[in-house]
Amino acid sequence: YELPINPGDESPYIYLIQGMINVLSAINNAFLPLEITGVHDEATVNAIKKIQELSGTPKKGTVDKATWNNIAGIYSMLNQTDGV
Repeated sequence: YELPINPGDESPYIYLIQGMINVLSAINNAFLPLEITGVHDEATVNAIKKIQELSGTPKKGTVDKATWNNIAGIYSMLNQTDGV
């Protein structure tokens, strides 16, 4: 896959990330539901920054390898504990 994904970029991976964030928003009000567009738009950037903040990584809004691993890890952890 091609990383980083910068604000404004369009990527098939953003569809996946937006869907994962929507699952997070259903169980954690720190995240707002996103429109699934495949575009790394302002709302998606803000959600990525929130994930970066919670993960202790720099809040750039860019999806790099560390951020992708954090998203996948959070989602995987929720899947194991909450039956998502």
